[in-house]
Amino acid sequence: MMLKQIFAITLGATIVGSGMMHAAGLESARLIAGWQNADGTHIAGLDLDLSQGWKTYWRSPGDAGFPPEFDFSSSKNIKSVEIIWPAPDQFGSKGFETLGYRGGATLPIKITPIDKASPITFALNANIGICEDICVPVSVSLTQTVQPGHNQRPPEILAALAQAPFAMAELGHPAITCDFAPDADRMNITISATLPRLGDWERSVVEYMDHDLWAQNGATTRDGDTLTGQAQLIPMTGAMAAIDRSRIRISVLGPNTVIEQIGCHSR
Repeated sequence: MMLKQIFAITLGATIVGSGMMHAAGLESARLIAGWQNADGTHIAGLDLDLSQGWKTYWRSPGDAGFPPEFDFSSSKNIKSVEIIWPAPDQFGSKGFETLGYRGGATLPIKITPIDKASPITFALNANIGICEDICVPVSVSLTQTVQPGHNQRPPEILAALAQAPFAMAELGHPAITCDFAPDADRMNITISATLPRLGDWERSVVEYMDHDLWAQNGATTRDGDTLTGQAQLIPMTGAMAAIDRSRIRISVLGPNTVIEQIGCHSR
């Protein structure tokens, strides 16, 4: 929690514009138009290029990280937006590891328009943390209008999509299971995944896909082909409410790999 307080008093920067923008540590931030799929959805991208030695964070970076925040509410002709997070790196000292991207990242963004035959005005306001020796919060505001039928497939987006999460079922592995144990004003969760070792580091991350519960992740261990992860769901306000298993997202990460499951299955 102390590291999160440090972010609030560190000097920050604000970037506003429609093209390629930059600030100290952030060489550029730009929207990539991408392409329209046959079903009318559009694949765009947010490209972040950092200075040498700098890094930024994954969706759920860990307690010592700075979770990025994205706001698309000023967009026009957009029904829904989904950010597709490529596999991150793990960095930091033992016990304070975080998940993120060294040197920058391209985040593919799947946009579902209200009217697929009309232009999309894609407006993004983002608050991200970028770090060298210290971490700096940066606010980015970018806007781009894309015409229907736009069909460029930039290599940055394609490379990021190649690092997109896999589903357990897609890889032929059994579903990840969860055990719940109440503990005062919080809920302990133990997840169990059966899959081969992913590499020289592995980590499980539990997230609750609503804002009323916060997930604090603990240790990840392995015994043969069984990977076990610990987490706690903690209410943001008030007492612990009923938990919707379908709103739990579980990720198992290793070098260049993310395996993801929506929903928490019983044993």
